[in-house]
Amino acid sequence: MITAKEPLLSGKCVLITGGTTPIGTACATLLAYHQALVLIGGEDQKVLDDTLQLIRKQVPGCSVTGYVADLTTNKGVEAFFLHARIAFPGIATVVINPLTNWDSARGAYNTCLHKAADIMRYRKSGDIIMVTDDATKNGSFVTEVDAFRHEIDGSGINLSLIESADWASAAADKAEAVLGKLAANSTTFNPACPTRQP
Repeated sequence: MITAKEPLLSGKCVLITGGTTPIGTACATLLAYHQALVLIGGEDQKVLDDTLQLIRKQVPGCSVTGYVADLTTNKGVEAFFLHARIAFPGIATVVINPLTNWDSARGAYNTCLHKAADIMRYRKSGDIIMVTDDATKNGSFVTEVDAFRHEIDGSGINLSLIESADWASAAADKAEAVLGKLAANSTTFNPACPTRQP
């Protein structure tokens, strides 16, 4: 059970792709402890249910839910974000975790980035945190992320990367890095926006 830290994200809506992976689960657990309203995506219903049970055991009384979708496909990503728009009154943060290598899931990664930006643009604020792996350390990844940064420039949306140089660290360390990115950005720590998204 997580203890000994003051909640930092009370009432904030956070989406986590790859939520049943070790890093996704660690992120969800830590952010749920900080009283975020967490929605995780996972491909397998049983694994998702087991993950939710584990998080709720670690953080009693937390608000964490799940949605089954194959987030390595555009169709799965679109379904996940559509569900999120309906289920959450306002989304402050999207954490995108690697599910497979960049080349085989390139379209789905890009769809995640753009869907995340779409649900934040009306608020003119939000955080997208992308956890990368070694497979994303190539020219096409860098080029497309740079293009996306240019696209959201001036929108109030922040894109942060937790890069593959840190990949050897434990899942819990990655989760702390995600929290650290949010703590460094005051947007996430403003009062929650209650307005339902259009």
